[in-house]
Amino acid sequence: MHWTSKVTIALLLSGLSPLLAAQEAQDADAAERELTAVGSAISEIQSWLSDANETASAEEANLQQAAEELATLASALNTLELSIQQEQAELTKLQASASALQEQKATQARTAANVIRAAYKQGTPNPLKSLLSQDTLGADARMRHYSKLISAQQLAKIEQFEATLKAIANNQEEVSSALSELNQQQQQLASTQNALTAAREEQTAALQTLRSSIRTRADELEQLEINQAELQ
Repeated sequence: MHWTSKVTIALLLSGLSPLLAAQEAQDADAAERELTAVGSAISEIQSWLSDANETASAEEANLQQAAEELATLASALNTLELSIQQEQAELTKLQASASALQEQKATQARTAANVIRAAYKQGTPNPLKSLLSQDTLGADARMRHYSKLISAQQLAKIEQFEATLKAIANNQEEVSSALSELNQQQQQLASTQNALTAAREEQTAALQTLRSSIRTRADELEQLEINQAELQ
């Protein structure tokens, strides 16, 4: 190579050296800035992931607690349902007993009426005949007068039926009141159960969304850490 060409090349290289040095410096600065940005992004994602995982753990605990509360409510509802069935069975039994006693009472009353009619036909004193002829006289008043012609045993049976029917009526009232209270409790528990179920479903959906975001950000973090390693 001619010496003039060598000189020219040398001159060109000497002129390019500052430019190359400047470019290298710029590249180094750009790489440093990128490395810093990647580091900041990594720190931000790591912080977010830490908070998100803590939130997810808390939500999982809440869901577990909600599941336990739902199980308790379901058990309480089952117990209430059994109690309601028992009370309804008792009420049905009382109603059947009352119906049977009413029939027996009616039978005794018919027997008593037959006795009275027989006495009337056989020539009961005029005051009684007059009583029997008073259609407007109350049934209770008639029975008080009729009772004079009825045997003590028949009267005792009718009075016993009356007392038993009164007791059954009181029991029916108590059972009906208990049933009403149990039904109210059942409705309240069912309402609470529905609200808790709806809240749990919302929490589950929110947790699933959060878990999905955590996976996405974790993937971002992994890629950033790869980029960081390449820049270092």
